[in-house]
Amino acid sequence: MFYDCAAATLCGMKILVKFLKLLIVSIALFVGAVVVAFFSYPEQPARETEFGVTFSRQQAEGFGLDWKEAYKDMLDELGVKRLRLSAYWKDIEPEKGEYNFEVLDWQIEEAKKREANILLAIGRKLPRWPECHIPDWAHALAREAQNNAVLDMLETVVARYKDEQSIWAWQVENEPLFPFGICPPQDREFFEKEVVFVRQLDSTRPIVTTDSGEVSFWLMAGSQGDIFGTTMYRIVKGRGIGFYSYDFLPSVFYRKKAAWLQRLLPNVRDVIVVELQAEPWTAGIPVNVDTVDRQFRRFSFERFQNHIQYARDVGYSQTYLWGVEWWYWLKQEANHPEFWNEAKKLF
Repeated sequence: MFYDCAAATLCGMKILVKFLKLLIVSIALFVGAVVVAFFSYPEQPARETEFGVTFSRQQAEGFGLDWKEAYKDMLDELGVKRLRLSAYWKDIEPEKGEYNFEVLDWQIEEAKKREANILLAIGRKLPRWPECHIPDWAHALAREAQNNAVLDMLETVVARYKDEQSIWAWQVENEPLFPFGICPPQDREFFEKEVVFVRQLDSTRPIVTTDSGEVSFWLMAGSQGDIFGTTMYRIVKGRGIGFYSYDFLPSVFYRKKAAWLQRLLPNVRDVIVVELQAEPWTAGIPVNVDTVDRQFRRFSFERFQNHIQYARDVGYSQTYLWGVEWWYWLKQEANHPEFWNEAKKLF
């Protein structure tokens, strides 16, 4: 009986091994078929991308800069003609129902003087840490009450700027379905409600929706807007695993991904880069108190040039660089003007 049992166990293990081998082969074939299908689909032809920047007053102030001087030098010295600005909720509605548009009005007016085009990000989750820029009075609100307050804020912002011709599109939220930042849980249903609401408030401008370029399929966010905006990071830090690189992804990856997105979602008129990494990932250390040498180890001038070339190779119609405040700080405070001077060639 002992030997029969052992033989039966051995037989069972052989069957299990065969099953696992078959499963592995099946998965490999499936993944291979997906990869072949992905890369065999005709890609979008590369175009000459038009470069712009994302500017954040709070980021400039975090560097100890005069943010207005930095902003004007960005427009005048660099010659930037495409800007992504943010209507930070905590800044424009510091007290419930009491709005202050002084900062945003000034930025828009200065851009308009120089005939620059603005992509205005609106909502609760917008560019720069902590991602969700919620005013103090709204933190204690229950979920539904806070969502209603967001809609009230959106209505006020759109009503104020809907006749401003320098604003070419609304970006509704920033990577709203990507779990990053100090934010309430992702809420797809409310995000869809926001997009519908903004479209009702202003039917003349396209709506840009955004998601992660590397770890998202884009479909959920892309299904809501007219233009899809991807981030484009090449070296990042993961939780507990240190820094890692996406350099293994060729530029054709993004072109194929855009082609598939527009095939599956006819509502997507165009795909753009809303965030091209052009500064070091700080890993929790404020850049301006970190050593310049360590910053350059994380993000060298050569990498800066490589990222720009990579965006050119991808060839989307627009590419907004991320890090103009850092370039300005390097030039003004750290005696390293090379990033700033290289950026001059783009605009």
